[in-house]
Amino acid sequence: MVDGRPLGATPRVVQLSPGLHTVLFVHPARGRVSVTVNVRPGRTTNAPANYRGDADGCAVILGLAGAARAARRVAQVQAWLSVAKRSGIGSKPAGSEDTLRRIRRPRARLDCRDFPDKVGIFHVRLWQTPGQTRGIVTSALSGDVGGHVARVQSRFGARLLSRYGALLWGLTLLAPTFYFTVYGALQFAADDYWHLLAAAGKPTYPGGPAAHHLFQFASGEPSEALKAMQEGSLAWYADPTVRIAFFRPLTALSHRFDYWLFGANALAARLHSVAWYIALGWFYARLLWRLAPKALRMVALFVFVCDAAHWQAVTWIAARNALVSATFACAALLCYVRGRDERRRELQLAALLLYCFSLAGGESAFGIVPYVLGYEASRSSETRKQRLLSVTPWLGLSLGVLVLYAALGYGTRHSGAYLNPLAEPAAFLADLPSRLCCMLSFSYVGLPADLWFLQPRLRVACAVAGVLALIGLALAFRFVRGELELAERRFTLWMGIAAFVALLPQAGGLLGARSLTLSSLGTSVVIAALLCALARRFTRDVGFSRALAGTSALLVFLIHFLLASATWLTSALFYNQALAKISAEATALRFDGAAPQKVILLQASDFFVVRYLPFQRRVLGLSTPSTWHGISQADHAHRLRRTGIDSFELEVLDGDMLETPLEHAVRPLEALLAVGQRVDLEDFSIRVLEVGKVGPHRIAVTCRAALEDPRWLFLVWKASRLQRFEFPRVGESVVLPWSPSPMTMSF
Repeated sequence: MVDGRPLGATPRVVQLSPGLHTVLFVHPARGRVSVTVNVRPGRTTNAPANYRGDADGCAVILGLAGAARAARRVAQVQAWLSVAKRSGIGSKPAGSEDTLRRIRRPRARLDCRDFPDKVGIFHVRLWQTPGQTRGIVTSALSGDVGGHVARVQSRFGARLLSRYGALLWGLTLLAPTFYFTVYGALQFAADDYWHLLAAAGKPTYPGGPAAHHLFQFASGEPSEALKAMQEGSLAWYADPTVRIAFFRPLTALSHRFDYWLFGANALAARLHSVAWYIALGWFYARLLWRLAPKALRMVALFVFVCDAAHWQAVTWIAARNALVSATFACAALLCYVRGRDERRRELQLAALLLYCFSLAGGESAFGIVPYVLGYEASRSSETRKQRLLSVTPWLGLSLGVLVLYAALGYGTRHSGAYLNPLAEPAAFLADLPSRLCCMLSFSYVGLPADLWFLQPRLRVACAVAGVLALIGLALAFRFVRGELELAERRFTLWMGIAAFVALLPQAGGLLGARSLTLSSLGTSVVIAALLCALARRFTRDVGFSRALAGTSALLVFLIHFLLASATWLTSALFYNQALAKISAEATALRFDGAAPQKVILLQASDFFVVRYLPFQRRVLGLSTPSTWHGISQADHAHRLRRTGIDSFELEVLDGDMLETPLEHAVRPLEALLAVGQRVDLEDFSIRVLEVGKVGPHRIAVTCRAALEDPRWLFLVWKASRLQRFEFPRVGESVVLPWSPSPMTMSF
């Protein structure tokens, strides 16, 4: 039936006016399927119906003009279906000798002489299901006419489409990454210096990254933590029992491969990360072409490729674990879907093996499990018990890895920035809503994910934006609820829910753009479905609804295509300016005397300067001080009052210490330093005099020698650079003005 008018048996050709039309297929055994098609002037449009298990399928070809061409296509469809039946698709029992022979040879080639209209070479791919044999028929001329089971595709056309499709998404993929790779290829950043030293077999700091364990940043052993605090690698306020260690052997192997093959070459290492990103995009394209409705495929792929959440994993070498894990996870999901669709157990076992590789790349791999569960929930052709049995190995493997992870001493503990849901469930659940809302704002609103740790004051605004994004998505899909077909709605729904659940494994970490890599598999589909539905509503409606749909579609396009692509470039400029400034400070620093001095950084709000600068000097082959201590990283002005020959007090004006998430990484939020608490190190001792809301407000520092002793080198961040500090006389005080750090200046 077309627009309520009975038509008869299909295939059928009708001529209709341009616009939207509803085609209702009625099957005596399998019920009804409704399809909405948009007929354009002068075009023929295919209206396929997908009955699961129906090898013949059916189709109505609509056309305003070109009825003769449409009639020829109907004749071809009938010929293809007759050949499919003669080939054993859906007609012969599964136990027949001819069918089993074809199953052993999955790709059987049929000559064009088997077809009455001589349209070309056909391929038949068969797989066995309980009670029947299904197949895919491909020919040389036409597009999809039979849904997901009996699919008629053009061999030449599909090859042509795949080539140009790959070219389009490949160009979109490489445009932002090429810019950053060329622009920022000459320098490493942050954890990269630890990895370079460890890969070269050189020590970093006690309990830190080592050659056999690149992603251990705090071992949790109090003795090692105390040694690291003595040399300044851990801050003086760190919890001695803090543990930050991740099991990422496959990613560590990739870093060691970089150093073995290229040495300390940042360009080669970045190109290596770009190669992982291209592989991830390829697997995701294959997955979309396998699962997604045709109208959503290319749009979702473009959204995914341009997603601003990917720039950090591609351009920061130390964050490659997100790409390695996501690539194997996406390959595992693709393999699992193929195995379930084609009833091939070897593919399902291969999917579990790929999932193991993904877990070896990084703990974010747990985020692929919601997609497996969502895919099984969308399969209505099997019983609930069958679907549960299919996902049981995934759940069992995930649980086993979690138990092994904890038993081997991996994970986090006693950290304020890293919240372990297994070891610290109360703290994790308390902070989970705000973190999830922030991550939603990063995914759907387009806010930079690095705001979470660069600008902690904006977290509330980001969380509010995340809540508004959820409300906006709900209202937008309600506005376009009639524009999406049933298959599109179902696919978007389970992919969107899976994307939300995939945020949970990353919600307890130090949030950044790399935390959203796996969730973007689903958010890209949600955004693509919304954009396509708004575009359809725009072409159909008039008046206010048309204007609203067009404005909303333009807004989605600007955020997730133009702004997202621009974020790759602006982030490149931002971090390159900051890293260039830090590198200049690292090379310009000079020390007096032959013996290495002990550096005490009184005030610097940039964590990269406080934590990584001495390791950068070691990588560059420059002399380094024997110790490098940071006293305060508060993002405020300070008042320093000298109380003795070897002592002084430091007070934070209009704020407290330990306000930034990078400071919280080594001390839990609930374990505040108490008034009177004392920390004794070899070079100095610190006593807490006043405590604010989150950390010390005023402290007293007593050094082991006079402040003018040549062994000390006191530095402050002033006028946007590191400068030596000269102490005032005893009893006098001086204000240390706050100066923008490299990260703050670039931001």
